[in-house]
Amino acid sequence: MLTPAQKKVRQEMEELQINGQLRHSVAKVPPVMRHTEPKKRVKRGFFGPLLILSLIILVIYQFYTKESTEKAISYLSELQTINGQSDQMFNQDPRKINLNTLAIQQAIESHEDLLLKVKDLQTPSNFKNHKRDFINMLEQRGIILSYLATASTDTSTLNKYLLELKIKQELQRDSLALALENAKIEYEQVRDGTISYWFNDKAFQYK
Repeated sequence: MLTPAQKKVRQEMEELQINGQLRHSVAKVPPVMRHTEPKKRVKRGFFGPLLILSLIILVIYQFYTKESTEKAISYLSELQTINGQSDQMFNQDPRKINLNTLAIQQAIESHEDLLLKVKDLQTPSNFKNHKRDFINMLEQRGIILSYLATASTDTSTLNKYLLELKIKQELQRDSLALALENAKIEYEQVRDGTISYWFNDKAFQYK
């Protein structure tokens, strides 16, 4: 039999052993590894370069678009000048031109020079079809001038050539409108065929 004092000592020893085991068990529990913060750092590290790359691409695109538009405006300015010079040769009804004057021969030579200038023009990619239609129109004008220079002309044949010229003039205007649209240049076409377009708050006209 244990005395009351011995029982108390034994009870205290048992309690100390239990507490020691609990502390030992808790010490053996491995710490929980949390990966939340590293993931956040990974995301920030990924989106930073992506944002910079997007800004670089945007700047390059804006520069290319502006440069491309400036080339288109320069091309149209040259074409407008050539068209005006060519059109002056038709500022009166070709059927009323005096066939015996030297003016027609000079007009033919001048018109051939204009045609060569157009063919040598550097053309923006969106305006290649328009340039083709513009050349077709100039060539038709040249055909009419050459026909007028012949010794004999027939009214029905001349009217046929003039009708073909009218169609080709309309085709090149429609082609220009489509080219402006593809180049994302603001424009407006009125009933008489005149096309107005804008760039850098400046207005231009193509007749």
